[in-house]
Amino acid sequence: FPYTTLFRSMQLALMESLLLAASGGAMGILLSFTGVRLLLSAAPANLPRLDEVQISWPVLLFAAGLAITTALLFGIVPALRSMHVDPRSAIQTNSTRVANPRLGQRTRNLLVGTEIACAVVLLIVTALMMHSFDRLLTQRRDFDADQVTAAEVDLFNPHYEQSRPNVNSVKSAFIDGALDGLSQIPGVKSAAVTSQMPLTGEVWIDGLNRTDHPVPDGQQPLVNIRSVSPSYLNTLKIPLIEGRDLEPSDRDHPGNALISLQTARAAWPGEDPVGKTFDSEGTHTVVGVVADARVNDLKKTANMVYLPYWENPRWRLFFLVRSSLPASVLADSIRRVIWNADPQVAIPALKPLGALVDDSVATDRFQTLLLSSFGIAALLLALLGVYGVLAYSVSLRQQEFGIRIALGSGKAAMMGLVVRQASYPVIGGVLVGLGGGFVATRWVQSLLYQTQTTDPAAIAASILLLIATASLAVLLPAHRAAAVDPMEVLRKE
Repeated sequence: FPYTTLFRSMQLALMESLLLAASGGAMGILLSFTGVRLLLSAAPANLPRLDEVQISWPVLLFAAGLAITTALLFGIVPALRSMHVDPRSAIQTNSTRVANPRLGQRTRNLLVGTEIACAVVLLIVTALMMHSFDRLLTQRRDFDADQVTAAEVDLFNPHYEQSRPNVNSVKSAFIDGALDGLSQIPGVKSAAVTSQMPLTGEVWIDGLNRTDHPVPDGQQPLVNIRSVSPSYLNTLKIPLIEGRDLEPSDRDHPGNALISLQTARAAWPGEDPVGKTFDSEGTHTVVGVVADARVNDLKKTANMVYLPYWENPRWRLFFLVRSSLPASVLADSIRRVIWNADPQVAIPALKPLGALVDDSVATDRFQTLLLSSFGIAALLLALLGVYGVLAYSVSLRQQEFGIRIALGSGKAAMMGLVVRQASYPVIGGVLVGLGGGFVATRWVQSLLYQTQTTDPAAIAASILLLIATASLAVLLPAHRAAAVDPMEVLRKE
């Protein structure tokens, strides 16, 4: 008879645990399919092997097996512990006084502390990634992509074959006509052309040789060369630091060029580069120094040299049009002007330059979104964990709270008692999580932009958010403890 009763008790405990595991696992599987679809919809199109991302059935089965094992483990342990309870004591006393309450409380505190520690680690990593992404978006770029529409134009047709005489003059004439027409579109403030679309990386790289100070091969600073029109700086609002901008009259003075401030420091450290000559794609004279605009990559500056487009017109051009009108309104006018200059050229792409800025940070945005989702999940689990443990602890101590109130303890004292009980695992979990966070952040250091892994603002925000969430989870159990009716408790006694 005793063994049959114990067997039925263990069977009941296991059935309850398996039921919870099955329902939670089924919801988890549903959320996994939904979550993967949402993440894929938010992922950048250029993410490597994106088409291979899907739910892995072996991983799903492993997770389901882990959930069942956890349910069995946490269902068997309480059942086994109940076997050591003295039946006479269990009959004579209320059920909330048995099963070694101190050991159970320590176990529950350990579980909550572990959950809090894991949440702290994830929240710190999430805060660092969010801070890094914010720095990337709000940093000084020294160019303005707002209200700029970019149109890519290809000159790969027989009219511009290299074998044709004066092909550079023919290409220059087309560019001149297109720029003139684009600048006359109603609502257009300025129009420019460049040989490389902004924020698409480094393409045309060459060594810069000072004619007055030759250096051995391989020691020259490498520069990114762009062919641009005189209106390029004005269209992108790139600041001019020293000297002057390119001008249409420079056609009569071949070889004039602009350089970036970083190029000036690399090639002429401690000197004024204006008026100096250098050899890169021919001999050029520096007429102006411009700011280090991040036109290649938002995360770093590069040594830049800007040459007039008429010196060596490219076969792939990128027209930039600044206007308060949206790209969707300007698109037809831009195409019409370009095809009026030459109806045979192709226009593969036409889009707002701001969209290119968004595309350039798409991977960073996705990484931040992915880690943020994990951080939010950890925060919710911590909220439920703290609330569940405290609610259960309060239910076990109702008699104690009732007697305390009957002896004169106020409701504030009862709430303070519950809050102190919750503070121990929360504070312990935060301290352990801080240590784990310092270790975990080393693995994501390469993903951070101008953000230290020990950033105090990000760490403080993570801890404050977790403490605020834990405090919210404490309120309802604490209120229940303070609302215990001592007369009802004494009648049960």
